[in-house]
Amino acid sequence: MEPLSQGDALIVVRHPAQMPTQHPAVFVRAEGSLIAVRFTGPVSDDWTHEEPVLISTGSAGQRAVVNGSFVKLRDGFGVFRAAAAWRRVESRQSARIRVDLQAEVRSVLGQSRQEGRVVDVSLGGLAVRVPVKPGGREIEVIVRFGGYGSSLPCRVVSVTNEDSAVLLHLEFQALTPPQKAFIRNLVGTLGTGREDRAAS
Repeated sequence: MEPLSQGDALIVVRHPAQMPTQHPAVFVRAEGSLIAVRFTGPVSDDWTHEEPVLISTGSAGQRAVVNGSFVKLRDGFGVFRAAAAWRRVESRQSARIRVDLQAEVRSVLGQSRQEGRVVDVSLGGLAVRVPVKPGGREIEVIVRFGGYGSSLPCRVVSVTNEDSAVLLHLEFQALTPPQKAFIRNLVGTLGTGREDRAAS
């Protein structure tokens, strides 16, 4: 990716015990693997040394992310150490990440619950394999990853019937900031070298 310029918008994603949280910031400067940012919103002082973070920049479809760790915080400025090079993360229209994650699928209309497996995920949606098609098009998918979990509101876009299961192709619906942070972290963490660029 192109080098960041001073003032470029960033989002720093933390991983607290209950749910990832995101904190808007702007880029100040970089020195070696160190990245200095200025937070543009309230930020607590309970960060721990080497706490893992995900830093992202850019708009949907042109987003770049880097995994890192917390170094220090002072007067609204934060310093983080990048663990690798920045990498691009594309939107669902052009890329999906193949995964194998346990999930629970809940039908909003029929109030049914069943276990499933997420087989791919992107910033815009996911595909999940379940035993039977749930009633209605509005569903919730509970996904857990890296010790965290999130209940994601989805809409069924299409259905593929398989021999002994059904593959649901879903798009996310009105995600909250914590839910977006969870998906961004999931895609950013699993995305390196695992993109499937086949058309939807």
